[in-house]
Amino acid sequence: KSNKEQQDTVVCGAWTRTLFLGGWEHSSFHDEQSFNIQTPTLFIDIRIPHSRAKVLPIKASSSSSSLSDYSDQELRCFARQHAFAGFTVIEHNSNNNNKQQRPVCTRHHVIDWNFVGSPRPRPNKWWVEKKKPSSENVACDVWKEWAYATDSCGQHYYVEQWERLPGDKDGKQFVSLYKTKANEHDDEGIIVVVGVSFVVSLS
Repeated sequence: KSNKEQQDTVVCGAWTRTLFLGGWEHSSFHDEQSFNIQTPTLFIDIRIPHSRAKVLPIKASSSSSSLSDYSDQELRCFARQHAFAGFTVIEHNSNNNNKQQRPVCTRHHVIDWNFVGSPRPRPNKWWVEKKKPSSENVACDVWKEWAYATDSCGQHYYVEQWERLPGDKDGKQFVSLYKTKANEHDDEGIIVVVGVSFVVSLS
């Protein structure tokens, strides 16, 4: 592969987040389902807390077929999820602590849906630390996302650990489509397929 191809595919694949640590807060896959479906250009990221299923176990498995079947409180709980999609730009830079070139990703959100109701005001930027595979012929199955910005102690504001989902073909088989708005009333949309993982996001 050329250097450009290696940059574009460094985090290409279907991933699940197993750990988040930021400030004095932390969570894991026991608290929230997080999926990151990433191609060399487009991505879709979904976060669904397990607490939603715990609060609505009966409704989720019953014959409820409409949002009108839920109370206001149940709707607030049901809405506690986050989905965002857009473009990822990957470069290789060096930071103050490491002169070696490291992958750094900048994500530009096109679609950002969350229960707060406010989209991300600026792109998100983070370093990539890949776990060294057992051999050169084996794809990296675990990597860490380190916040690009640091605090007054020089520590990254957060870190997330991502692990490869089964069936993603090591991120080598993918399709991505971006739908622009035809007019002001039209929807914007992104489709990403990586291996057996398929996600659609519409604004």
